[in-house]
Amino acid sequence: MNQVLKLLGWLSILGGIIGAVIAGNSDDPVLAALDNYYDGSFRWNVAITWLVSGISAGVIFLAINRALELLEAIAINTAASRETIVHAGDTKGSYPETGRVTKSTLESLSKSHTFKNTD
Repeated sequence: MNQVLKLLGWLSILGGIIGAVIAGNSDDPVLAALDNYYDGSFRWNVAITWLVSGISAGVIFLAINRALELLEAIAINTAASRETIVHAGDTKGSYPETGRVTKSTLESLSKSHTFKNTD
């Protein structure tokens, strides 16, 4: 899928450049019929339209291709890290086991304890 998107991107860019040259050099029959002074020179407005649309379509395809490549790399790294966790002998999961420390429990505070501004 990634190679298809990359190919479509480069073909869109190349097609935009070739289409710009062809469309810029072609004669416009409507303009020739309306204007007696039509000289048939290169039409920059049509060429730039083809060029910008071809390049922008190609860049969009290439950007989607790059995003999918990065997502595949993330998926591979995530799968590899999950296998490492499972093979390490951790049968309960990846969370650390919590201990019961008396200093950090609420029961260890006396009822007459008042908080100071430095607490």
